[in-house]
Amino acid sequence: RGETAEATVLLDRVLARDPTIIDAHQMLGQIASSQERFEEAVVHYRNALAIDGEHKTSLFGLAATYRKMGRDADAIPGFERLFDLSHRDVKVAIQLSELYEEAGRIDDAAAVLDEVSDQPDLPAMLYNQLGELRVLQSRQGEAEPLFEKAIAANAELPNPYFNLAVLFEERGALNQAIAMYERNIERAPKNYQSQFNLGRLYGARGQIEKQQAMWEAAIVSNPDFARGYYYLAKLLMDRGDLARAEELARTGIVRDTS
Repeated sequence: RGETAEATVLLDRVLARDPTIIDAHQMLGQIASSQERFEEAVVHYRNALAIDGEHKTSLFGLAATYRKMGRDADAIPGFERLFDLSHRDVKVAIQLSELYEEAGRIDDAAAVLDEVSDQPDLPAMLYNQLGELRVLQSRQGEAEPLFEKAIAANAELPNPYFNLAVLFEERGALNQAIAMYERNIERAPKNYQSQFNLGRLYGARGQIEKQQAMWEAAIVSNPDFARGYYYLAKLLMDRGDLARAEELARTGIVRDTS
């Protein structure tokens, strides 16, 4: 904090002598944004862009700050401009695609990632994100190889395993779905949705002890998961543990905000 304050004083002195030094404005914006002084950061970035409207670092900083502020509609134009100027930069593409998706512009989100998908050594999260968009576009057949590419790029990323599990489950390939949920949980031990889904599939195979264990884990991972309490309560009622079933059902009612 002390070093940052000293840097701010020095940058202010630099700008007092020459207010056209764009990097000084940009660095002040970066400092302010890192300290969550977002309105101040916006002013600094805008000052930089008033000198050079195509200053990439300031464009990114301003758009990213708007995103931190929850002003996605203001962030989008900055990332769009930066995407054009940066010659299809992958990091910018991911940010812009996420913003489009959050705005419900699914086809635009996929189109941005499609523009960079022919580049080598892409990050696993890009393949996973594009796969998720393909699912939203009802193009599941194209989603599966993208999730597989994500795993090939980074076998420790948990999300592609979950996404593949859902696809396999929808297809009725339950053994494959179970394997993918298990791999997801190995990498994300607190993924309550995987734990719940896996419990269902264990139950379908008659593995009741494993089903209960997964559902117990799900409500530990997410104590507000009301549905998990209800399903576990029903399972325990069927198994004769009426006292615990009642306790779980009551907890589910308290946690249920739907």
